[in-house]
Amino acid sequence: MEAAAERLITEMQWVQDADNLHTAVEPEVVLCADGRRLVPRLQSTALFGTRHDPGQSASLSQAGSYVVTGGTGGLGLLVGQWLVQRGASHVALTSRSGQVSSIGTNEQLWAWLTEQRLAEVVIKRCDVASREDVATLMGTLVDQTGLRGIFHLAGVSRSARFREQTTQDVQHAWMPKVAGALNLHRVVMELCGSGPVLDMFVMFSSQCAYIGFASQANYAAANAALDALVAHRRAMGLCGTSIQRGMRGEAGMT
Repeated sequence: MEAAAERLITEMQWVQDADNLHTAVEPEVVLCADGRRLVPRLQSTALFGTRHDPGQSASLSQAGSYVVTGGTGGLGLLVGQWLVQRGASHVALTSRSGQVSSIGTNEQLWAWLTEQRLAEVVIKRCDVASREDVATLMGTLVDQTGLRGIFHLAGVSRSARFREQTTQDVQHAWMPKVAGALNLHRVVMELCGSGPVLDMFVMFSSQCAYIGFASQANYAAANAALDALVAHRRAMGLCGTSIQRGMRGEAGMT
């Protein structure tokens, strides 16, 4: 115990000295019983549970629909294009407004999606934070074409310092991302049963879920909840993937 206490005191003294000298210090340190001193680092690693060639994308089913929530924004339109190019025959882009925004290259992307002859691409007005809206949309798609995949991109952010975060700030980020994801998860299970019906359920999370952004505690928490829902689905034997995306030049939030 004395040796461990001495190590801890030495570490704390080193941090204090570094702070006095305005020297960068490690934000997190783990002192192990065996004498090791561990600090967090990001590094490249081998892909786990993927095909040998991650650059090759699997062909998608021509039977059934693929749903993209937040689908009328820049990133949603890019995902819609990706789906069509990989063989999807029915793509439903959803948003609260039901309209394509005119920001950036959105109009060109939408023009491509409407002019191509490879798939049927439609826009559906749907607030994923509303269980009723989700149930109506999914019920219609299941009856008409069946359902093969969901890409959950819906989300908004609102910045505020942690101590200044209000309930409204938290709900602003939480509702479209987390309430929306839970509605999709629960409604599909009710419509299709608890078996592995979907081929894919992809949620667009953010790197801020694990590294954090200034004034984005509400957004970070919402994205971390998406990661947890994916883990929950996998524990149930269902498909689920969370993409902790970072900066992207074309469109979307981080």
